[in-house]
Amino acid sequence: MSRPDTFSPLRERALKESIEALAGRIREHDPEIIVIVLKRIEPYVREAIQKAGVSCPVYSLPFPGNGHQRRFIRGLVEILNRYIKDKI
Repeated sequence: MSRPDTFSPLRERALKESIEALAGRIREHDPEIIVIVLKRIEPYVREAIQKAGVSCPVYSLPFPGNGHQRRFIRGLVEILNRYIKDKI
Protein backbone atom coordinates (compact mmCIF):
# COMPACT_ATOMS: atom_id res chain seq x y z
CA MET A 1 0.00 0.00 0.00
CA SER A 2 1.30 3.47 -0.87
CA ARG A 3 1.78 6.21 1.69
CA PRO A 4 -1.00 8.83 1.86
CA ASP A 5 1.31 11.46 0.36
CA THR A 6 2.43 9.36 -2.62
CA PHE A 7 0.83 7.95 -5.76
CA SER A 8 1.02 4.54 -7.37
CA PRO A 9 3.41 4.38 -10.34
CA LEU A 10 0.44 4.25 -12.70
CA ARG A 11 -1.18 7.33 -11.14
CA GLU A 12 2.18 9.14 -11.09
CA ARG A 13 2.62 8.50 -14.82
CA ALA A 14 -0.92 9.68 -15.57
CA LEU A 15 -0.34 12.89 -13.61
CA LYS A 16 2.92 13.60 -15.43
CA GLU A 17 1.33 12.88 -18.80
CA SER A 18 -1.51 15.31 -18.10
CA ILE A 19 0.70 18.32 -17.31
CA GLU A 20 0.82 19.54 -20.93
CA ALA A 21 -2.96 19.32 -21.36
CA LEU A 22 -3.51 21.16 -18.08
CA ALA A 23 -0.99 23.81 -19.14
CA GLY A 24 -2.98 24.32 -22.35
CA ARG A 25 -6.24 24.77 -20.44
CA ILE A 26 -4.62 27.18 -18.01
CA ARG A 27 -3.15 29.17 -20.90
CA GLU A 28 -6.51 29.24 -22.68
CA HIS A 29 -8.44 30.43 -19.63
CA ASP A 30 -5.74 32.80 -18.34
CA PRO A 31 -7.08 32.71 -14.76
CA GLU A 32 -6.81 35.51 -12.25
CA ILE A 33 -6.33 33.01 -9.42
CA ILE A 34 -5.71 29.27 -9.12
CA VAL A 35 -6.75 27.19 -6.12
CA ILE A 36 -5.34 23.67 -6.04
CA VAL A 37 -7.62 21.34 -4.10
CA LEU A 38 -5.46 18.34 -3.17
CA LYS A 39 -2.05 19.14 -1.86
CA ARG A 40 -0.53 15.99 -3.35
CA ILE A 41 -1.09 17.25 -6.90
CA GLU A 42 0.43 20.67 -6.21
CA PRO A 43 3.82 19.95 -7.86
CA TYR A 44 2.11 18.80 -11.07
CA VAL A 45 -0.23 21.78 -11.18
CA ARG A 46 2.60 24.22 -10.48
CA GLU A 47 4.60 22.69 -13.33
CA ALA A 48 1.59 23.13 -15.64
CA ILE A 49 1.21 26.75 -14.50
CA GLN A 50 4.88 27.40 -15.24
CA LYS A 51 4.58 25.78 -18.69
CA ALA A 52 1.44 27.83 -19.38
CA GLY A 53 3.37 31.02 -18.73
CA VAL A 54 0.61 32.65 -16.70
CA SER A 55 1.20 34.77 -13.65
CA CYS A 56 -1.45 34.75 -10.96
CA PRO A 57 -1.80 33.94 -7.27
CA VAL A 58 -1.71 30.19 -6.61
CA TYR A 59 -3.06 28.63 -3.42
CA SER A 60 -3.12 25.02 -2.31
CA LEU A 61 -5.69 23.48 0.01
CA PRO A 62 -6.15 19.99 1.42
CA PHE A 63 -8.91 17.91 -0.11
CA PRO A 64 -12.00 18.44 2.08
CA GLY A 65 -12.28 14.84 3.21
CA ASN A 66 -10.87 12.53 5.86
CA GLY A 67 -11.15 15.10 8.62
CA HIS A 68 -9.73 18.03 6.63
CA GLN A 69 -13.05 19.77 6.05
CA ARG A 70 -12.41 22.53 8.59
CA ARG A 71 -8.89 23.20 7.29
CA PHE A 72 -10.29 23.35 3.76
CA ILE A 73 -13.10 25.74 4.71
CA ARG A 74 -10.80 28.00 6.75
CA GLY A 75 -8.28 28.11 3.90
CA LEU A 76 -10.90 28.78 1.25
CA VAL A 77 -12.52 31.53 3.31
CA GLU A 78 -9.09 33.15 3.81
CA ILE A 79 -8.34 32.98 0.08
CA LEU A 80 -11.74 34.35 -0.90
CA ASN A 81 -11.55 37.15 1.67
CA ARG A 82 -8.10 38.13 0.42
CA TYR A 83 -9.03 37.88 -3.23
CA ILE A 84 -12.40 39.61 -2.94
CA LYS A 85 -10.91 42.34 -0.74
CA ASP A 86 -8.25 43.02 -3.38
CA LYS A 87 -10.96 43.26 -6.07
CA ILE A 88 -13.23 45.74 -4.24
